[in-house]
Amino acid sequence: MASPFDAADFPLESADSLVLPELSFPAPGRLHPRWEEIEAGTVDWLLGYGLVSGPTEELKVRNSLFGKALAWMYPVGPVDRILAISHLSIFWFTFDDKIVESTAPGAAQQLAERALHMDQIARSPQRTPPGEDPFHRAYHDIWARFHRWASPRQLLRMQHGMLQAVIACITDSLRTGIPTPPPLALYRPLRFGTSLLSPFVDYNEIVHGIEIPLDTYLQPDVQDLITTGVNLFAIMNDIYSCPRDTQKRQVMNLPAVLAHEHRCSLQEGLDMAAELFRLNTDRFLQLSEELGKRTAEHLPELIEGMQVFTAGILNWYLQDTARYRPANP
Repeated sequence: MASPFDAADFPLESADSLVLPELSFPAPGRLHPRWEEIEAGTVDWLLGYGLVSGPTEELKVRNSLFGKALAWMYPVGPVDRILAISHLSIFWFTFDDKIVESTAPGAAQQLAERALHMDQIARSPQRTPPGEDPFHRAYHDIWARFHRWASPRQLLRMQHGMLQAVIACITDSLRTGIPTPPPLALYRPLRFGTSLLSPFVDYNEIVHGIEIPLDTYLQPDVQDLITTGVNLFAIMNDIYSCPRDTQKRQVMNLPAVLAHEHRCSLQEGLDMAAELFRLNTDRFLQLSEELGKRTAEHLPELIEGMQVFTAGILNWYLQDTARYRPANP
């Protein structure tokens, strides 16, 4: 058995010694037929706004295949709308990477000040000039497009989701340098925010041109379905990123949190995370069966979108991306 987790010397196991558990999801993954266009449009946009510094970062982005991830998540739909969501996703991945890797004094303050302007942009890109900051200019471009396509309700929910992400990112930044993971009770809402998926319903509606009634969206069982779907993505991400995080001595992932919580090895934390993935899958399937009969409220379209999303992102992790491999720069 691997050595017990020791908070004073995290982690005891090396990245090479960890065995990733096998994950599966009972739905077929499908890839958008124009995935190469989506991938190229994602990378070109990021480079065009100067959000990548130097050849090493560019190679990291190209190896990650972010655009292809979105083509797995949305195998059907208009390319321009899928690209907008892809740009939002890669924006936040890039933003989050810079937060995690920054140890400069005042980094959290700079993040908070930047985030304030980003919130103004999201609420009213027409009245908020982006300024010279490349992150602000890129964010302005994304939200100008969303304001053309989305309903007022969708925009408000997406803005709320971005605020959740910002709060989570600031919390993450303030924990930089702390050698032990946070308690599980803190990590769950933190990870929900950084997943950027609380507005998944709105992304799905914008791509497919539907809108779930507000009273349906707010019902507890529908909220449970959405939260369970987000959990599946977050757990999956944390399992596949664990070896890379271990190599970098980063502890903000679910296996490390579980190992710390249960005073066990990191490998055992990985296995616990896999069991949580299976439990959330079972819960998602149960809710899907119960809610899938409500056709007048567009719930079958939501369920299918979440199923395709989960199966697709699992294929991306297993087949495509190099982002989470320990050797990736």
